[in-house]
Amino acid sequence: MLEIHEKKVFSQFGEDGITDYIFTKIGTETKYFVEIGTQDGSECNTRFLREQRGWTGIQIDAKYENPLINLHKHMVNKENIISILQSYQIPVKFDYFSLDIDGIDWYILNEVLNHYEVRAFVCEYNACLDVNVDQVIQYDPNFWDAGPYNIYHGASLKAFYNLAQSKNYSLIHSNGVNAFFVNKDYWTNDEDFPETNNLEVLWKDYPAFLGYRFMHEHPTHKHANFNTSELLLELEL
Repeated sequence: MLEIHEKKVFSQFGEDGITDYIFTKIGTETKYFVEIGTQDGSECNTRFLREQRGWTGIQIDAKYENPLINLHKHMVNKENIISILQSYQIPVKFDYFSLDIDGIDWYILNEVLNHYEVRAFVCEYNACLDVNVDQVIQYDPNFWDAGPYNIYHGASLKAFYNLAQSKNYSLIHSNGVNAFFVNKDYWTNDEDFPETNNLEVLWKDYPAFLGYRFMHEHPTHKHANFNTSELLLELEL
């Protein structure tokens, strides 16, 4: 599968190499990115594209700003995310979206994909939630605290998969932290992305060196408030 393409330049866990591989297969049109959740921008998913592949784009974070790299400070939620992006004149179609805010990620992604078309996107999923679990944290526009060990956040990979499928995107890779999806309109062939949409194969647990795997049985997952992507998507219809 795609693990052989993982390479860390400025990303955390080899995302730079996967991103580079994806666009060698599906091509580019705008070479424009949007990344939400970058911290100070030194270690993130789009710095490689900007500095070594000639891309342009915008970065957004709740704590940091730096006009030199087009990093802007905003606390995003599903009510304001589109107006924020529109205020920066983000093109309706752009090539790459990256999302990692350790919170209401599923809801933000849903809003973005309802208003924008991207060639590919990457988002963090909650690997404490197993492969067959469909869970999304309860929506709170002011969400900040991910609870003990930072484990009550985001959504399971299955929940992101269900959302992606409803918007015409396919799951092609995950690494235990982030999952990668490609727009079906720019598909190449199954040899480029083996096991596409095969959750049983593509789901990965947290990398062992992070020491988080013990948290699968943490009581947070039994007592916290979760929605399901299936229900949320039905309510949207």
